[in-house]
Amino acid sequence: MFASAFITSGSKVNVKERKGTTIYRSKICWNIEMEPKESFQERNRLVHTNSNGSIERSPAKNSSEVPHSPVQSALRRSISHNSEDNIPISPRIAQSLLQHLKDEEENEGEIVTKPIVKAYACGIGEEDAAVFFTSKIRDELLFEFSKASQFCQKIGLNYKKIAEYNTIEEKLTKEMKEVLNTVEPHIEIMLKLSHTAGIQEGINGYRSLLAILLKVLIKINECVLQCPDYESPMFPKVGVDFSLKRWIKNTLDFLNQLKVMAGTLALAVELATKTDDLFVNHEKFEKEEENLIIHFATKLPMDSFFGYNFGTQFSKNLTTILRTILLAQTSFSAAKGDTAMSNNWFFRGTRSLMWGAYYSAFPRVAAERFVEVSTQGDVRDMQQFWNLTEGIIPENVSSLSIPAATDLRLVIPPKRFEYVRSDGTIVAIVPPSLSPSMMMEAEKSNSTPAKEIDPLLPVSARLISFNEYPTFLVEENDQARKEYDAELAKKARKTSMQQTFQNFKDKMTISNFWKSETDQSRNSSIQGQEMNPAPSPIPTSSPEPSPINVHTPSPKQMRLGNPVDLPSDLSFLSKYLIIYFHGGGFVAQTTSSHLTHVRHWSKETSAPVLGVDYRLAPDYPFPTAFQECYYSYLWAIQNARKLGSTGEKIILCGDSAGGNLAAAVVVRAIIEGTRIPDGLILIYPAVYMMFVPSPSRLISAIDPLLPTVTLKNCFEAYLPKGEDVNPLDNPFLSPACASDEIFSKFPDRTYIMCGALDPLLDDSVFLAKRLVTVGKPVTLKIYDEFPHGFINLGAVPGYGKEMWCAVQQVSEWMKSVFGGEALQVPQ
Repeated sequence: MFASAFITSGSKVNVKERKGTTIYRSKICWNIEMEPKESFQERNRLVHTNSNGSIERSPAKNSSEVPHSPVQSALRRSISHNSEDNIPISPRIAQSLLQHLKDEEENEGEIVTKPIVKAYACGIGEEDAAVFFTSKIRDELLFEFSKASQFCQKIGLNYKKIAEYNTIEEKLTKEMKEVLNTVEPHIEIMLKLSHTAGIQEGINGYRSLLAILLKVLIKINECVLQCPDYESPMFPKVGVDFSLKRWIKNTLDFLNQLKVMAGTLALAVELATKTDDLFVNHEKFEKEEENLIIHFATKLPMDSFFGYNFGTQFSKNLTTILRTILLAQTSFSAAKGDTAMSNNWFFRGTRSLMWGAYYSAFPRVAAERFVEVSTQGDVRDMQQFWNLTEGIIPENVSSLSIPAATDLRLVIPPKRFEYVRSDGTIVAIVPPSLSPSMMMEAEKSNSTPAKEIDPLLPVSARLISFNEYPTFLVEENDQARKEYDAELAKKARKTSMQQTFQNFKDKMTISNFWKSETDQSRNSSIQGQEMNPAPSPIPTSSPEPSPINVHTPSPKQMRLGNPVDLPSDLSFLSKYLIIYFHGGGFVAQTTSSHLTHVRHWSKETSAPVLGVDYRLAPDYPFPTAFQECYYSYLWAIQNARKLGSTGEKIILCGDSAGGNLAAAVVVRAIIEGTRIPDGLILIYPAVYMMFVPSPSRLISAIDPLLPTVTLKNCFEAYLPKGEDVNPLDNPFLSPACASDEIFSKFPDRTYIMCGALDPLLDDSVFLAKRLVTVGKPVTLKIYDEFPHGFINLGAVPGYGKEMWCAVQQVSEWMKSVFGGEALQVPQ
């Protein structure tokens, strides 16, 4: 359709009247009307797709009529144009296109592709799949492209008689022609790729790139419609000058966005010749090409996506949230001091507020600063910023919105224990430990002999339950005991402060003021006896009623390490347990920054949630976090009753980096023959851990949450240090690269969730496709226009409503695994 609509006859603009509609045509314009029905049917007759994804070509009506693939059409069109109208295609792309053309001719006109997966095979309904149809976005692109190509005509009609027209012509019209000529051939190839890669209906990164291009074209057309009219007497000269400058600035911003998308599409087409499906084959991907992608992500005018016209590809509510995050990150980085004193929370916080006000007033400066910060690649600064979501204030806000009956921090001891497999064999579970290289680093940093360093690592965790289930904790939960004692001490201090304030209030009353000093002293002594009784010591055992439902063993049991007698009546325990691994790029955050949706899941499912706070990279690279998560998973199964659950059904859940760890734990459980969870829920997981490009990963160049350099740094921080390891050869690093035999044993209830504008979209699609190809049921949910990390954004009051529906969807999946509707709390 695009090739037939391209018009090359003459550079003069022609105007035709047809059925009352004005149609403008030029050498870069598209016909705004659709092609005739007969030619549309003939084109469909020539090329249609088989069920296996290959292209079947019917014989043409005339011998001279030879159908071409999109690649052939783009190549032949670029060759047939004269030197004045040539479409700029790099030699490398031209060589790749020639190779495609040669392969097609050898196959007698049939394009051979791998069998592709249908949307219904991934549990995607018809309505959800219709959102991603390539035919829909193709028609919308055609319409918006035709409107954008009339840009020159719009300017010519409005500004023929003014001196500034030459400037506008040079800045906008000429550049627009060049960009449209560059983008046009790549769109055809991208439409083909979006239909044959990943999931057939267009659920892949190719379609996401085209969707962003469509949003940019829509913004350009809206901006053109707001063009100020010089011929109107309604505007004085000064106002017109100002409106013209503001309009030119906005239009140039959107034009720069179009340039970025043109470069992104060109790169995606070039890399498509090296991909097996979605990801570039790492054997064909050279190190200098990796640097080329970083150079591409840093040298194009990316700041156009982060300035005045921020959020072109997002909805209005998302734009507000993401703009706030962008301003916070740029202000936090600008407020960084040179000394430890200047970097304390008070001074840096004060400077951040000042910089925030400045960047809010000057968005273009903020955009330039953000691009600079996102390309510096400082993992430590990234850690500090993302960890701002930790602390007392976020936790208190979360507790006010969704309270929890149980919220305890636990420390799982590094003790070896025996685990009974389903076949009756016993296997010894070894606790996580430091690797030899990490032992050497610890010895150097602490100046401590290696013999005195304990290599075994205790694991921090957090137990959260909306309902009050009895938890039976033994000596390993010293942290819970300390937290309980601290809670009692806090309550005692609060009571004492209230009494002191009441005494001060009574002394300052008017009636007491006029009393004699003797009466005041007498009354004060009486009130002191009544209001200030001797404080009772903090009990060493759980008081009644206990503010935290914890059964603490006696000191003798704590000393000897004897197990606490568990009740024979299990009706007071939940039948279900959720084990959750938080996200944060492997380098930041804990369960504390994810409390809102974790508590909501506990509330909806009536199940306790054990969140694992694994150690973070780059201080603890792979396999430390993976070992901690696997050890915690088996420990929770073995000690489910102590957590308030019988462990009848267990769900493993993780988002982002936690999704990688959750999938890796399942892979190891399958290999070692331990229990496989009843349900697996992965939320925008990173399961392909080699930094090679895919269509969706190219989106990171314009993503405010996960820029290209940030994504690369997170991968490198987690990979083992000082070792030449191919992450695709290790299924514990890249679960998406596990064998078909392992995937065939995945849980029958596997759910994957991601956003269409997430740089990790192709990771989710690739994993779902691997499961489908081995006949394993999987449910894939893709939210259009959602970025990475939308689960956390759903907790934002007033703006996160559309993202909160994803949190609700996870709750529904959990209910499905647990057996239906929300379960009643046992009586």
